[in-house]
Amino acid sequence: MNNLFQIQYDKTTKKSIAQYDSFIIRRVSKKQEEQLNSMGQSYKTRPQNNELPRWLSFMNRIAFYALLVSFIFLISLLLNRSKENQGSFLNNSIWIIIILSIAAGLFIITLIIAIFIKKKNEKQNPEVTSQSLFNSILETSKEYLSIPASAKSLEVLMEQPNKKSKEKKMYSNILLSVFVENDMLCLADLYVVIGIPIKNLEDFKIIEEPYRFSFWHKKNSFREYGVKLIPAPVRCYQKDQYSILEIHQSKEDLAIFIPEYEVFEFRKILEEKREEE
Repeated sequence: MNNLFQIQYDKTTKKSIAQYDSFIIRRVSKKQEEQLNSMGQSYKTRPQNNELPRWLSFMNRIAFYALLVSFIFLISLLLNRSKENQGSFLNNSIWIIIILSIAAGLFIITLIIAIFIKKKNEKQNPEVTSQSLFNSILETSKEYLSIPASAKSLEVLMEQPNKKSKEKKMYSNILLSVFVENDMLCLADLYVVIGIPIKNLEDFKIIEEPYRFSFWHKKNSFREYGVKLIPAPVRCYQKDQYSILEIHQSKEDLAIFIPEYEVFEFRKILEEKREEE
C-alpha cells in the first residue's frame, strides 16, 4: 500500500514526483506561486531577524556560567572557612568575589542590550508577527485555490527516511485543508488541490505500528492524545498506531496515512456528504 503523499525522486528526469500528481484538480498559477514563495521567504527569515547577535548570546551565556560557578565556589568557601585560617580565606575569597562581580556586571549589561535589541525590532515591525505572516500566507493560498471557509485544517502523514531508528517509521505530519467538492474528498496544500472520488474510498483501517513524527500542531497537549515525546537523539513525537484510508484505482492501490487523532474529523466530513445524498 503506497502513501498518497509520498514524494519520489526520479534520477532520470531529475524531478520529484508525488503519488498524488494524477489527482490534482487545480493549482495556483505561476505568478501566484511566485507570490506565495516570496511570502514564505519572509516568513522563514523573520525569526532570524529577531534573533540576538551571536556575539551577544555568547557573552551572555559565558557571563551566566561564570556567575553561577563563582557563586558556588564562594558558598563552598564560606561553608569551609572554619577549617582555614583567616588570611587564607580572604586571599581565596577576594578573587572569587572579583570574578563574581565582573560576571554579574557583564550578565546584566548583555541582558539590557538584548532587551533593547528586541524592543527595537518590535518597533520596526509592530504589526507583523510570525503568526500573522503564516495566517496571511494561508489565507492568500485559500483565495487562489478557492478553498471554502468550511474546510478543516487536518494532518496527514508523509514518510521520511529515519536513519536513527530502522525499527520505527518517521513521518512529517503536514497540515492540509480538507473538504468535499463535486463528490470528491479534497485535500489542499498551499499550491494544489487534490481531489479523490469518494466512491473510490474504502473505510478507515487501523495500522498497529509505532511511528514517529516531526511536529505538534494542535493547541491541546500531545499527552491528551496518547502521544509520547521522544527528546533524543532528535526531538520528535511517537504514536503506537495510525489509520489509512484506502483509494482504489486501476493502476495501483494508494492510501492516505492519517494520525489516529484526526480520523474522527475525516469521518465527519465524509458522513456529512453521504447524509446530503
